[in-house]
Amino acid sequence: MIPKKSKEWKRKKFEELKQMKAKYNFFIFFNFTDLDVPAITEIRDKMKEIGNEVKISKNAFVEKILGVRFEDPTAVVGIKDDPIKTVKILSKLIEKKIKGALIDGRFIDREETIKLKNLPDTPELRGMVIGSLISLLHRLITSLSWYPSSLISILKQKSEKG
Repeated sequence: MIPKKSKEWKRKKFEELKQMKAKYNFFIFFNFTDLDVPAITEIRDKMKEIGNEVKISKNAFVEKILGVRFEDPTAVVGIKDDPIKTVKILSKLIEKKIKGALIDGRFIDREETIKLKNLPDTPELRGMVIGSLISLLHRLITSLSWYPSSLISILKQKSEKG
């Protein structure tokens, strides 16, 4: 028979979840039943690599602190920077077990959370923005170097119109 958890243990777990809420703005929830110790350890290690934290918590604590109610056992991932990258990693490991996400205080259900993996994460998005800026600068420089007389004519017409 499994012994009941002591009040001190519960108090400690409650405080850990409160500290997580103060530390992170993004959370992903997943069902950890049917996961063996190596699988949970792999999830914790992958999340730790990208600066996230995983806690297994009582549903009553999750509801009281984060305001989200679940029926089955819940693990919480506190996300430091990039929720999209975290969803991509978790979906490779445990996609069927993801319950949803809490992003800036707004709960997103399982389907919407899974859809996040199709979006570009932060490094990809930065690369796309930089690529667009470089492309625009390249086109501007090319236009200026090939058609300087046309540019001068356009500017002269604009200045004459006022």
